[in-house]
Amino acid sequence: MHFTKFDFLTLWVRACERQSNIDWYVQHLGLTIGWDSPEEKLTLLQFPNKQPFTLLAHYPNEPLPEGDVHVCLTTSRLRETKLALAQEEVASSDIYETPWGVEAFDFWDPQGTRLTAVSAPVRSEQQGSRFHSYFLHIAVSDLAVARQWYEEHLAMVPLETETCSVKCMGLRMAEDRQMDLPIYLSARNGDAKANATTAIRPFFQVAGKRQLETAREAFQSAGITVSPITGNSDDFMRWFDLWDPDGNPLYAIAY
Repeated sequence: MHFTKFDFLTLWVRACERQSNIDWYVQHLGLTIGWDSPEEKLTLLQFPNKQPFTLLAHYPNEPLPEGDVHVCLTTSRLRETKLALAQEEVASSDIYETPWGVEAFDFWDPQGTRLTAVSAPVRSEQQGSRFHSYFLHIAVSDLAVARQWYEEHLAMVPLETETCSVKCMGLRMAEDRQMDLPIYLSARNGDAKANATTAIRPFFQVAGKRQLETAREAFQSAGITVSPITGNSDDFMRWFDLWDPDGNPLYAIAY
């Protein structure tokens, strides 16, 4: 199978509050609307670097569990951002240090989905933006096992500057050399939230629609649980669900 990149992130929001959720993300994260499809209940939002981020009005009536896949939003002014959110009546946690050694704090969207603001440098063209981009942080029980799994099945490679740590490590997609920030794996504290349906849905792109069946068969042959493929062969995009060794939900997509 041939994965090319981490494609985009989808967050579920409540259908009855779809527009207010769009407004919330635009106002508090400083995102712009790329396009909006009320019929599909899908909205594409963009960061200053044009990184895509979609909202899908599919959140159930009951609260979803948090899970161990986290969304990290980069900001060069962490304390100013925390103060600005407080003035906008958005609650946040105390500032803490991430497993990879930078300052961060958590806050929550209207569904209660946790978002993490992370201190990071900013390019000159992104000055003035509250958040510049996002990346994933995935908690796992065994870093060595997780690294082998992500390298073998999603074609990820360690960052060139990465030094192995007992707490965390950074990976990136092998062909995505323009990716500003990595996907971080960190050693989990506490029990796993295995196979939980969560509001956070990261999609990894397979090289070509014809490769999707091949990728799914390869996962099955390796003993990895996968869902049926969503979408028909003539649809613009198709995808299926899969789970890493800790039960973290991931999604393979092809166009």
